[in-house]
Amino acid sequence: MSSFAYTQKELESNLLPEKTYAKAKVIVIPGNHSDPEKGIFDGWATESPYTGSVYYNTYFEVLDTFSMVYDKMTNKAELQHLGKYKNMRIYHMIGIESSKGPEWGYYGTKFIKDIIHSGRNIMPKDMSEEAEAKREMKGRCAAEDIHEQVVAITTGIKPGQTAADPSYTTVKKILVPGDTFYNIVMGLEGVPQKRHNEVIFDDDIPF
Repeated sequence: MSSFAYTQKELESNLLPEKTYAKAKVIVIPGNHSDPEKGIFDGWATESPYTGSVYYNTYFEVLDTFSMVYDKMTNKAELQHLGKYKNMRIYHMIGIESSKGPEWGYYGTKFIKDIIHSGRNIMPKDMSEEAEAKREMKGRCAAEDIHEQVVAITTGIKPGQTAADPSYTTVKKILVPGDTFYNIVMGLEGVPQKRHNEVIFDDDIPF
């Protein structure tokens, strides 16, 4: 052995398989950036020193995992409990604003709404008084509300280009009530589940 460099296999040894279903806890890492005029308090956000973009720096701590399998006899998909990768961290930046355009903040806002709907078990299109009450902000800013929220997710893998830029696991989607397998991942198998169409961005929702 002439080098102590990790092999690609070793670098990828902590990757979750793509399309893994997981129950995970959201942790926001304070970045010491505040902007009260934009609803960012107590240093929860992070500002990039290179681009000036502002984001919430987060990781999703895996609590439980499942894989999707197909039953060839019934031609239906079901989840199989894995129970692996507990405490693994999946890092994710939630965009707030960028000089490149509004899309960064748009997708960040949508992502935060999905976390709230997933963690608080709210159907996205449920506009009842009970649902609206669950959507109310409890903290001074969104970061306080999503911090330590337990949600259901699916994972992806971002391919690396070099050994110095290895592949890594990503949060592909936040599952919300009505999504297939949401109840199973969240441990709500006995709760009746409704289905919903694609979530539509709605500025009237507090998140």
